Amino acid sequence: KKKSQAGSLEAQLREAEALTRAKLGHLDNEFDLIETKEEYDCYIQKAIENGILSLDTETTGLDPMVDHIVGLCLYTPGLKPAYVPVAHESLVTGGLMKCNLNKQVAIDGMMRIKDAGVFIIFHHAKFDYEFLLVDFGVKFTVGWDTKIASNMIDENARSHSLKNLYAEHIKQEDAPVLFEQLFKKLKFSYLNPATAKLYAAKDALMTYELYLWQKKLIEKWRKEGGWEDWYKLLTEVEFPLTTVCGDMELNGFRFDLDRAAELDEKYTARMEEIQSRFNSIVAKYA
Repeated sequence: KKKSQAGSLEAQLREAEALTRAKLGHLDNEFDLIETKEEYDCYIQKAIENGILSLDTETTGLDPMVDHIVGLCLYTPGLKPAYVPVAHESLVTGGLMKCNLNKQVAIDGMMRIKDAGVFIIFHHAKFDYEFLLVDFGVKFTVGWDTKIASNMIDENARSHSLKNLYAEHIKQEDAPVLFEQLFKKLKFSYLNPATAKLYAAKDALMTYELYLWQKKLIEKWRKEGGWEDWYKLLTEVEFPLTTVCGDMELNGFRFDLDRAAELDEKYTARMEEIQSRFNSIVAKYA
């Protein structure tokens, strides 16, 4: 039975890699695959010099407490988008592939980015923040989250997913190639990193270009007036709260029931007072 399952997985893997190359193989030269310390250190140094980095993680699942990072997607201006494999597994041996970058080297680079105060752009920052904190021990500050910004720009948008937003606002001719279409339930870590690069590396570039589009639009609205308070809410409340909410999810929190009851009584009374005043004003025009 185990041989049958292994054979089935190998067939799924071959199919997934063939499909990925068929759909995305034309992009091969547009992305870099970083597998050595020298290449990685150069990329990190460029990001530090630029003061900005778009960062995304590929993982084995959605739960940072049981899953782990498979690879990093990086983009900084002046370089190609890059994929950094750190935990791709051999389906045959069950061990890590030799082409992975040493995990500690990957962690050291992320720590250099953090210590240099590089402006980090994420899409759905809480997800990446939690994985980078639990798996790498690196606690980033969120410079910009394109998913949160998308919700503030248009809360009724058809979709706030990265690939759909990119296709809608940046390159309309690009039809999104979704994870489920290529890999179904196959673990991303089983993919050859050269294939994984084709799917993953562009995410960091898309996030960066979406960030530029959002910033330009928001700056336009700020100049026209009426958006300054929204901008402060976005940058001074929403983005910083991302890490707070991430820490709460990871560590839990103490809920003060007595204080909650006091606030409930206070604001219920206030709401009833406001409702009463509102009703009185409306009654004049009834």
